[in-house]
Amino acid sequence: MSKAQRIERLLRVQEVPELAVIEREKCRRDVIYFILNYVHTHDPRPDLETKRPIGLIPFSLYEFQFDLVRKIRDKIAVGDDLLIEKSRDMGATWVTVAVIVWYFLFTPDFSARLGSRNVNEVDKIGDIGTLFEKARTIIRNLPRFLRPMHFSETKHMPYLRVINPQNRATIVGETANPNFGRSGRNTVAMFDEFAFWDNDNAAWESCGQTTPCRIGISTPYGNNNRFAKMAQGKLDDKPEKITLHWKLHPKHDDAWYERQKTRYTPSGLAREVDISYALSVEGRVFEVFDYALHVKTIGYCDPEINPHRLYTPSPDYPITVAFDFGRVCAALFSQIDDYYNIDVFHEIILDGEEGRPKGTTEELAVAVLATMDRYNALHPARQQDTRFLSSYTYRFTGDPAGKTKPWQDDAAFSDYDILFRRAITPVQIDKVIRARNRLQSGVSLLQTILNTRYNGRERLLIHNPEKTPTLISALQGEYRWKLDRNNDKTDTVDEKHPFEDVVDCLRYTALQFADILP
Repeated sequence: MSKAQRIERLLRVQEVPELAVIEREKCRRDVIYFILNYVHTHDPRPDLETKRPIGLIPFSLYEFQFDLVRKIRDKIAVGDDLLIEKSRDMGATWVTVAVIVWYFLFTPDFSARLGSRNVNEVDKIGDIGTLFEKARTIIRNLPRFLRPMHFSETKHMPYLRVINPQNRATIVGETANPNFGRSGRNTVAMFDEFAFWDNDNAAWESCGQTTPCRIGISTPYGNNNRFAKMAQGKLDDKPEKITLHWKLHPKHDDAWYERQKTRYTPSGLAREVDISYALSVEGRVFEVFDYALHVKTIGYCDPEINPHRLYTPSPDYPITVAFDFGRVCAALFSQIDDYYNIDVFHEIILDGEEGRPKGTTEELAVAVLATMDRYNALHPARQQDTRFLSSYTYRFTGDPAGKTKPWQDDAAFSDYDILFRRAITPVQIDKVIRARNRLQSGVSLLQTILNTRYNGRERLLIHNPEKTPTLISALQGEYRWKLDRNNDKTDTVDEKHPFEDVVDCLRYTALQFADILP
């Protein structure tokens, strides 16, 4: 409905007061009627023709937004979670706030909690970009007959709170924190830009104890956050998901998309427009990594022979096992063929996070030996003749700091001493690895390897992604450069566990053969 039509309707209601009762009842029964006839949004951007700020405008829903309104309404009504993954500028936040305001106006004792990654995005008086200023804009521009009785903007819409004095409904705000929503009971909780939240797992789970309906809204930001994992079905917690891709918007065509390419970095375009989780983070160290090129799935043999669903290494080359020690213990299994191509096929991560076991160097050694046994059982010669316990040849390399006493063990043995006591004998650490610039040298070498092909194949291939999820996530963007205040990349790696640790293993593997790799 246009602005002129809305004004005409309001004039009729003022002339015939009985119509106000009818209009209020229509709004109470139908959230879409309420939005189309009485909700306004605010856009501070300039109009393309007049060059003046657009300002206050009637909320005219696009076709895809009708379905979104209904879905949010139903999820709140039945008490169920919902994820909304979106391109930028699809109106998802405005729609969600509008539905919440509708419940606030017409549902006694309704309680909503609005959250975002920092307090300035939850509420900042006068800033229409914040959640609460959106709610205030909707409420203050309603006709009097739709606002609660005795409602005072000063008294009932203070900082981080909106109160309905007529039916006791409330909307409260809270910034991202591990105890988000734990302090009170709410009908619904809104997690805006959820992919960017710190303590996202703790916040989502703590709120789940006090709120039946959690609505997570976000553009993507990498694969290693609660929003991404739920949206991609990687957790047991699988809320229903709505995808708002830019192609649904009637004003977004191919010409619009081409303009966006000039406005964003590749990672910004992936995040704000394309809904690409893997490419959506800033500061990716390995921008040349391409999942389609560098990751290979495999066929599995008889499950009775291969119950662990392992990739079968070639019997023609030794298996290299690279170690990294510290708060996170890691090991990476790979092979290098006659052309010095690297095939990676198994990782071990011991850090106690994300469902992984926490362990010491001793426990890492035990895990590595057990993994070696499982691969040895798949040796082709052993499959052909079970009388012979054929096994692979192994080479070991890793962090040169492992020669010193480990910080996590009380014994006076170094990490390599502990491995040696388990019959794991590391090779001599190459001088390139021991150099002071080994991190930069290793990263540069990996970038070169990922960007080259030899003998008809990518120089680095990762086999069986089920066994190397941390490495793949690291190469996709979880291993990244630190950003400065201007969001520009620095030359310092953000040492985020366990991604740093598994990439270190890959670096040690590559640097061990730096004298022969082109």
